[in-house]
Amino acid sequence: MTGLIWMKNARCTEFYFNDTTGKNQRNWNNALTAANNLSAGYCGLTDGSSSGDWRLPNIKELQSLIYFSHVGPALKDNPFTNCSGADYWSSTTDISASEYGDWAWQLDIFAGYIISSLKDSTELWVWCVRGGQ
Repeated sequence: MTGLIWMKNARCTEFYFNDTTGKNQRNWNNALTAANNLSAGYCGLTDGSSSGDWRLPNIKELQSLIYFSHVGPALKDNPFTNCSGADYWSSTTDISASEYGDWAWQLDIFAGYIISSLKDSTELWVWCVRGGQ
């Protein structure tokens, strides 16, 4: 409905060549790097995508997945793998908290709520999207 293509594996651990973290959870800047460098051959992708095709979703795009009558995860007919209950970064900065540091919005996929976290000291999950606005 949104025209977006989501990564099927919501917990990929190797997004690009020389991605040495060995885990999905990253701080916000490292999440942006992982998403922007994702390409075919990584995370199970065989779509021919190139570095720069994928990105972190904004908070509205993440929220568009939520089906509020479901929980654990809050997705209807969950078509994704490894997506059971985690907090995922969005690309959207929380400007209302800027006097307290650099924050970004996140989505708790288990219950479907949004909160914000400090970008540099919080490690959250990375779930990439492409297409759309």
